Amino acid sequence: MKHAVMIMGYGDGKIVQNTIDVLDDPEIDFFIHWDKKFDIPEFKSVHSQIYFVKNRRKVYWGTDTQTMVERMMLEEVYNTHRYDYVHLISSNDMPLMTPDYFKSYFEKKPYAIGFLDYIDRQIYNRAKYYYPIRYMKLKTGVRFYMIIKNLEYINTILGVDRLKHKILEKGCNWFSMDIKYVKRVLDFKDFKMFKNTFTGDEFFIQTILRDLKPKGLTEKYDYYSDDYRMTRSSAMASRYIDWLNGHGKPYVFTTDDVDRLKTVVNTDYAFGRKIDDEAVITDTFKDYLSNKGE
Repeated sequence: MKHAVMIMGYGDGKIVQNTIDVLDDPEIDFFIHWDKKFDIPEFKSVHSQIYFVKNRRKVYWGTDTQTMVERMMLEEVYNTHRYDYVHLISSNDMPLMTPDYFKSYFEKKPYAIGFLDYIDRQIYNRAKYYYPIRYMKLKTGVRFYMIIKNLEYINTILGVDRLKHKILEKGCNWFSMDIKYVKRVLDFKDFKMFKNTFTGDEFFIQTILRDLKPKGLTEKYDYYSDDYRMTRSSAMASRYIDWLNGHGKPYVFTTDDVDRLKTVVNTDYAFGRKIDDEAVITDTFKDYLSNKGE
């Protein structure tokens, strides 16, 4: 089975190089889109092939640029006709499996896609309303809050509803899946429903492949916090993401968390998120990398 790890990257690339070092294997290749706002770093491998997506674009958090790049990467991988499985990660993710375990694990798992049990009205409006924010730098704070709230107010006044007669699902935006599901995503005729949305990448895969949602997630569990639900959704996607300690966003693992991360290596988590220091990877996989170099 041939794997394509798609990386949405930005910055200096040091974390990505360490990810490649761990997963370097003849059956695992890397397809990289590097945000056009940054220079492309140089990466190296011994066994894996490394490809860069040709048509780079600037990516802005929360906008449809993320979803557009995601689809572009899926299309590029699919059109090679060389891969059986795809994985989407960011340049702030780390591997949590060694190559042999990684390959064996996904042989028995046709997909790892995270869903939420339900979508509340506030989240639903992120796809229902029209958000002309494609090239805006959205960050938390007063400016971010005012932009989104004002747009939602205008949409409400105008009676905008882009989701009439449509079903929406949401979950972790990072995923792993068999290539047959990539074809279904690319064949989806209504991609425009994900354009001009807010955080539309969290609806994209789940909405198109909504038949894969576990039946037990159809009920609404009000007593679970959103952070709990997102941590649970991430686990469904085989991602180790701690929303509970991040308080509304992914907790950033540091070298102080290495012992904790070692306990989930080669379990049910293919990748961990989020890290800002490449030493988290080298310390977690210190023994493996040392033996690999012998």
